[in-house]
Amino acid sequence: MSKDEQRQVRRTLREYSREFDEQDREREENVDREVVENRRMLYREWYAWVEREQEEVNMEREEMGLPDPEEELALQGTKSADQGEEDKVVEEVVDEVIEETEEFA
Repeated sequence: MSKDEQRQVRRTLREYSREFDEQDREREENVDREVVENRRMLYREWYAWVEREQEEVNMEREEMGLPDPEEELALQGTKSADQGEEDKVVEEVVDEVIEETEEFA
């Protein structure tokens, strides 16, 4: 090939490269969008299921005559605040020996 033909080939390769790079970016963006949309759909489905299950649990609790645990906690919080009790923090530290070796000098 002559030098002019080689230059022409290089120019067209650069142009094609730009076009293909742009197409690749568009495909990646579409794939990313699809992944995000799929995750959003799964997220909505999950929270819809959780909500349905929570409603079912609440209905069963009412049928059995059991108190609502959230209301019970709220009542306990107001009772302790009324009594003037201070919150206590209990910290428990547990040490566990994994391996013990003796070194000789």
